[in-house]
Amino acid sequence: MFKRGRRCSYEQDAAVLVHPGLVPVAEEEYVAVRERHESLLEAVTERAITEVAQVMAAAEPDRGDAAEALHRVLTAACASSAASTHL
Repeated sequence: MFKRGRRCSYEQDAAVLVHPGLVPVAEEEYVAVRERHESLLEAVTERAITEVAQVMAAAEPDRGDAAEALHRVLTAACASSAASTHL
């Protein structure tokens, strides 16, 4: 079904999850793909945290009373979230 030496694909990953006895490629290749997925997830998570921190800082949470500051931070977060979903 799967040829040795070819790169793993998402379909092959899914096949391994659905049929654990099926070994589509060498274990080293599968591990390499999993590591790339983990690296990508880590990079995306780091970027999201950085962007959220920037949006929060720009909303000036230390200015004014707590209720106003919270309102500014939440409004900025919602605006940022809405803008990023339209990319």
